[in-house]
Amino acid sequence: MLNWHTVDLGPRLAYVPLLLLSLFIAASGVANATSLNNGLATVLFGGILLGLYAVSRTIGRAIFTPFLIAVLIEATSCIVYGMWITPGQKLGGLVSTSNYAIAATFMLFGTVVCLHLKRWILPVVAIVLVGLLFTGAPEALFVVAVLGAVVLARRDWSRGLWIATGIVVMVGVLWAMTSHGGQLYSYTIWAAKSSVGADVSQYVFGSGSPLSGRWYLITEAVKDMTPFGHGYTLGMFTPDTVHNIPMIIVDQIGIGGAAAWTFATLYFLVKTKWKYAFTAVLALSAFDHAIWTQVAPWWWALCGVASTSSIENDLVFRKDRATGKAKMVR
Repeated sequence: MLNWHTVDLGPRLAYVPLLLLSLFIAASGVANATSLNNGLATVLFGGILLGLYAVSRTIGRAIFTPFLIAVLIEATSCIVYGMWITPGQKLGGLVSTSNYAIAATFMLFGTVVCLHLKRWILPVVAIVLVGLLFTGAPEALFVVAVLGAVVLARRDWSRGLWIATGIVVMVGVLWAMTSHGGQLYSYTIWAAKSSVGADVSQYVFGSGSPLSGRWYLITEAVKDMTPFGHGYTLGMFTPDTVHNIPMIIVDQIGIGGAAAWTFATLYFLVKTKWKYAFTAVLALSAFDHAIWTQVAPWWWALCGVASTSSIENDLVFRKDRATGKAKMVR
C-alpha cells in the first residue's frame, strides 16, 4: 500500500502473456461456473495472481528469503523421518508426511529461488540434496539430474560442488547398503523398468506403468479439449488429473492459457539471470502439476521478481561468481 504508485507491470513481453493467462483463468471460470460465487471467485483469483506478479516486482527478491530457513527445516525433517521415524518409506517430512512429490517441489523451488544468497547457499544445497534423497521421490531424481546437466553445461563447478556431491553420494551408498535403501527406491526402480516398452492402453485397466499412465491422461486431455477448458481448480484432484503443467492448463483453461504459460516461462528463462529457477520450474512441470495447482502463487511471484531484480548471475559453485546487486529492467 505504501508503494502503490511505483507498481508497474514491467516489459511488455513479460506481462502480456501473464495478462492473457489471467484472462483465460477468468474466462474458464465464467464458462465452467457451477454457481455465481464459483464463477466470480475464479475471475477474481485470476486477477489476484496477476496482482501478485506486480507486487512481487515491487518487493523484489527479498520476498523469497524466508525459503532459506524453510527448506532447511523441511530437509532436516525428511532426514529425521527417513532415518528414524519411517525408514524405507517415501515421505514428505513436515510439509506432508505422505506427499513426497510436494515435499520435493517445496525443497527444490525454495532452494533455486534463494541462489542469489550466495554466502549461505552451499551448505543449504548439500542439506537439501540429502533431504531429497530421503523423500524417495522419482520427481526429485529427475529434476536434480536436469539441474546437474545445466550445472555442467554452464561450467558452474568448484571444490564446493564436489564436496556437496560427495556427501550425498556417501549418504546414498551407506543407505543403499541397508534394507531400507532398497525399499525406499523400489517404486522408482519399478516405474523405470515398467516404462520400457510399456503399452499405454494398459493404463485403462489399471495395470500400466506410471509414465504410460501420465501419457494416457495427456492424450485424453488432447481428445477432450475445449476453448476455455473444463474449469480452473487448485486442489481438486482425481485419478484423471493430468500430471504435466502445459497439458493440465490445456485441460483446465484451454490451449491459449497453456501457450501463454509456456511462452512466459521460456521468456524469463532466456531473458533473465534466473536460469536455475526457471529450469527447475520446467523440470518440475514434466511429471507433476504442483507449480500450477497447490503452489500456484509461487510461479507468479518468481516471474515478478525475475522481471525486475536482475542479479549478476545465479551461479552457485564457480569461484568467479559475482554477488551482484538488484537492477531494474527497463
